[in-house]
Amino acid sequence: MPIKKVMLTLARVGLYPRFLQVRDPRGYPRSISQVCLSFTEDLIDSSKSKKKRRKLLKKREPGPNFPCSGFLMRKEVSRVKDGENGLRYSLDPNDYGLPSPELPLSMKHMYAFGLFSLRITVPVFLRKNMNVNYLIRGWRGLAFAFREFLDGQFSSNLPDNWFSNYFTEVYVLEGTIDDIGEREAKMILSPLKNESFPQLFAFSERDGARDPMVVSTDGILIRIQRSGGGHRDQRRKMRRAIRIAVDIILGQKTFYTSPTLWRKESSSWGAMVGLIYLNPNLWRSGYFHPSRKFYAIYRRILRPFREFIEGGYRSYSSGYGKFLEGTRISDIHPILLMMYKLGLTIPEIRVPLISKLEGIVLTMLCFKESLDRSLRGSRRYLKDVSEKLCREFNEREGSCLDNLRKKIGSREERRGLSVEEMEVLLGGEYNNPRGIIRKKGIIDSLMNLKLIRRCGRVSRSGSGYPRVEIYCPEAGNDYVAWLLSLINRRSYP
Repeated sequence: MPIKKVMLTLARVGLYPRFLQVRDPRGYPRSISQVCLSFTEDLIDSSKSKKKRRKLLKKREPGPNFPCSGFLMRKEVSRVKDGENGLRYSLDPNDYGLPSPELPLSMKHMYAFGLFSLRITVPVFLRKNMNVNYLIRGWRGLAFAFREFLDGQFSSNLPDNWFSNYFTEVYVLEGTIDDIGEREAKMILSPLKNESFPQLFAFSERDGARDPMVVSTDGILIRIQRSGGGHRDQRRKMRRAIRIAVDIILGQKTFYTSPTLWRKESSSWGAMVGLIYLNPNLWRSGYFHPSRKFYAIYRRILRPFREFIEGGYRSYSSGYGKFLEGTRISDIHPILLMMYKLGLTIPEIRVPLISKLEGIVLTMLCFKESLDRSLRGSRRYLKDVSEKLCREFNEREGSCLDNLRKKIGSREERRGLSVEEMEVLLGGEYNNPRGIIRKKGIIDSLMNLKLIRRCGRVSRSGSGYPRVEIYCPEAGNDYVAWLLSLINRRSYP
């Protein structure tokens, strides 16, 4: 049966280095966030806590200490008004010989981890005397109008390499794609090009695809088999799944081929996006997806992009800690721990299975060790060390600097940190940190794992105990040595 009804769409994605709080989560992104919670939040892993999960996702902002809300998405849809946008080209499909009863819709997806996408889409009804060549000619003219419209929607403040290529989504709602030749399919998927069409990958029922499709780096052409009014909701759900899969894949290609995004230091954004939110190993993992349909769609659309994304990820995650150079030092272990909980391979280093609090304490001691080595003998040692530690671990409390400087300055040997000094720094993470290290057995646990050691019992002045126990990281441990090397490069390039 020849093509009778087609939905024509042009899409593009971009990345903005920031986190966004989404308070009205819906659809697949909400389901993915729920799966994330089941892996990472030990207190809410039962099936009876859905209400608590939804509340957490709405309330907490995404970041290294709570990544799951970063998968959420907000959607905006509006009808385009032709002639009111100052465009050179008409957005009415009828002006290009493509019969349609309506003007296009504009759709915007905004993901909480900084990915956003824009689309413009319209249904077209082909008459009996119109073959695929009519569609190709009309779609080429309309696609240039769509591109002009989308160009005006993207921020001019962002560099070009933070945006993806334009991507075509052509949904055949009535008719078949079996009679469309390879050259015709390439022209449908690449209406903005005259030549140099990319390679096509076809999927049919023999490949386990219920809906036949062809895909390239320029677009997707798919015949959604379920026709008729009774299957309208199913077709819409399918298009939603495809759009989200396209967003993620274009976002992956853009991020992993744009090194200027990797070292953005806003709340460790670059490491969170590269190691968790867009990690190809996470999206390729079947157990992470809440829907087999979404998982299958993602893997098929990924195929022409696989080389770009996997090669880009290897470049991003290779090197001795290079992938964490834009990360806050206090966020390093929470990010690595989150990767472990989500079943992701941590690049190049075996991370010990320690708790979040143990990770913070170990990172503090490594940072202090790095500062001790670099600032030894400096006249400003006490001031600089206190400022750097408080800025990294307890920036929210104005009293941190004075308290920490007083405690370190009161002892004869200033290397390492005491338990009381660590608790001053923990005030940035815990409302009442006093006694928490001893209560949780943090020191004994880290010493048993040979991650830290006692480096002295030194005299101190002032009130309280005349002598205090000091702790240092165990530099002979592989993970500690890696962490120290990374901190040294991050702090003193």
